[in-house]
Amino acid sequence: MTRPHFCHIGNPSRRGWGQEKSLAWLAAFGLLSATAQCHAQGSFQITFDGDPVQPPGTSYFVQQYFESGAWFRPLGVIGPGNGFSRRGGGSPSFIPDNGTAYIATAFGDSLQFSFLHGSPFSLVSVDLAEYSTTVPNAVTVPFVGYRSDGSVVNASFTTDGIIDGTGPIADFQTFHFCPQFSNLTRVEIPTYGWSLDNLVVVPEPGMSIYRSPTNVVVSWSPTWPGIVLESSPTLTPPEWQPVSTNGTNSLSFPISGPSRFFRLNLDALRGLCYAPE
Repeated sequence: MTRPHFCHIGNPSRRGWGQEKSLAWLAAFGLLSATAQCHAQGSFQITFDGDPVQPPGTSYFVQQYFESGAWFRPLGVIGPGNGFSRRGGGSPSFIPDNGTAYIATAFGDSLQFSFLHGSPFSLVSVDLAEYSTTVPNAVTVPFVGYRSDGSVVNASFTTDGIIDGTGPIADFQTFHFCPQFSNLTRVEIPTYGWSLDNLVVVPEPGMSIYRSPTNVVVSWSPTWPGIVLESSPTLTPPEWQPVSTNGTNSLSFPISGPSRFFRLNLDALRGLCYAPE
């Protein structure tokens, strides 16, 4: 059985399609991404199995971790005494185990993560478990997402309190984020006492626009099915119409042509989100 999960967005503001530029041309793009129980289009999974390899059955206290361009570190100043644990698969019987490496936080620990180059992203799902069999109670894990438009989105997931370490019972549960967890620049988990693995992330689609000697060039990525380039001659009010792209993700328009505004319409990529089964 699945339970619907609800997100809350702080600092309410009108969710536009992008930001204005001081040019006659504007690239406006909606940073919405598909989030569903299956992995979203263009997503990848951060497994915490990267370098340096975490030996099976070990647990190391670390100040930071890097994988697939994502940077994991504690809140506050990075230094001795401020970090989190990275555990290997086949760990001692008193802590969660799923056969692979994962991260966890003890008393006083915290976590935040973002991409090194600052690009926005969406969260699709995450596997969570309790900290250990000595602290087997259900734990609520809050995720605080900071978005590029200045708003803040919050979600909290509560584990079931079932943990048997290396025993036959599954220790980790998969939780799914709501569609509002998109266009993120940073995510914080300000509490401790949890274990985390298999974070599924989607890099946000983006658009660029630049001027060549004779043309204005509009390009975008990735080239997912369902992304529609649209243009409008005005924004008051907008008159968005699809632009024929002929299967490409880069178009040129003569500078001598009329002013036009552009956006990426991602409505076809919208999805659903659910709490764990």
